[in-house]
Amino acid sequence: MVNRAVLPAALLLSASLARADAGKNPFVREDWIATVEPDRPTEWGDQWAINNFLLPYRVLQTGKHRLESRYFDNYRFGAETGGLKGAALRVVAGTVPDFGLFMGTQNIHHQTGHDAAGREFIDEYGDGHATRSFRQMLPRYLGGRELRTEDRNPNGRGADANSRANVQPMESENTFAYASAKDLLEGGLVNATAVERYLFLRARFLFDYSETGTLDQHFLDGRNCRFGCAQESGPPFSTDFTQYLYAVNADRYGVARVDQFRLRMGDIKNAIWIQLADPMMWSALYAYGRDYVGRGSNTTRVPMLPVSKDWSYMPSLRVYFSPFGIDYFQDNYFRRKGVLTNVYWMTGDNRYETRRGGGVDVQGIPLPRRGKLGIFLSLHEQPLLARIKSSGNLGSNPLGASELGRTHVAYNLGGSIEIPVWLIDKNGDDPRRVFLYGRGGTKNLSWFPGDYFAGGTYLQLGMGARL
Repeated sequence: MVNRAVLPAALLLSASLARADAGKNPFVREDWIATVEPDRPTEWGDQWAINNFLLPYRVLQTGKHRLESRYFDNYRFGAETGGLKGAALRVVAGTVPDFGLFMGTQNIHHQTGHDAAGREFIDEYGDGHATRSFRQMLPRYLGGRELRTEDRNPNGRGADANSRANVQPMESENTFAYASAKDLLEGGLVNATAVERYLFLRARFLFDYSETGTLDQHFLDGRNCRFGCAQESGPPFSTDFTQYLYAVNADRYGVARVDQFRLRMGDIKNAIWIQLADPMMWSALYAYGRDYVGRGSNTTRVPMLPVSKDWSYMPSLRVYFSPFGIDYFQDNYFRRKGVLTNVYWMTGDNRYETRRGGGVDVQGIPLPRRGKLGIFLSLHEQPLLARIKSSGNLGSNPLGASELGRTHVAYNLGGSIEIPVWLIDKNGDDPRRVFLYGRGGTKNLSWFPGDYFAGGTYLQLGMGARL
């Protein structure tokens, strides 16, 4: 039976693959981290998944590319780049199969999206009787399976929990991409496979355009009717985004007519187009095309704008679909000597209630013996999460007049740390090493991308290896 031993096994396998580097076209070190959340050991939310969920895929992807580099020289055919034939093969044999493995062997959309929302609600607001199996977080080739339908869609969810559950996949994909982008910019010289994973995460979010659909009054009337009601089912009337818009407009804010919705399907589509304009994504795509596809190199650097001798800058965009509407984040990354600082600001669409805020996220602060420290702080003005639970039909229990417009300061602060316990290599600028890993913080009852609703402290503990 497949269990948690898969993650340590993945680390050991990656260590053996690391020895397959081609001397003339080497790879650089990457962190491989496996953790647990002691206070939520079976919720497996997005922050846990950032470190753990993609480990099996990374082993396959890394192993494939190291073998291609060792035995086929990345299809360069003894020349500097292999010309057009080499570039074509690096797309057809190098990139396309990787994307097939990424999409086909795991299901981010459900496992860290809809299913994660179901696990969180049942554990923290429901009866706690969800199916407990680590297979929910494994790829299909290791026996992975999705959460049962009745656990994915538990009874008693209010408008805020329902709206998030419908778009948790999109939130998860952009949360993963944000973490990946920070690692790419902090590292400077990074593996092309790491850039490829970031681009796949961005592509997966953009594919969610297929979840747009048609808002229909007949569907809404049937959705809110208990007995003897006829209702259309399936796309285009029932998709992740249509259900999200019904939950926000009708269930939270009490708008009974589709033609009076303030948040519409066109707003969703425009938000996805805004995400497509992200400068970070296009810079990463350029680097991947230039160095891996064009030259057959195993490493690359994502271009940043030079500010001074030691400082570089990269603007970026993120779009999230919150329980209150669409929220837009503008990131400002500054890198100096391996320390990456993101100073961001955000605003909501403010169709019903105001959201605004900002934060600071720093990673790569050096500690003795190759250790690293990260710190983060977010402060947002946002509405109260007043409808997480509900006894109403489909969570329909709209805010009253006295509740509308009530906001509070949502906070989320904490940090992460890597403490080396074994330097495998004694020399070099970036030696192989094993380290203890921890990430923790505190927040109030609020919505932040990739984090649980609940207030209080949270903690991840585990080990990692830089190989």
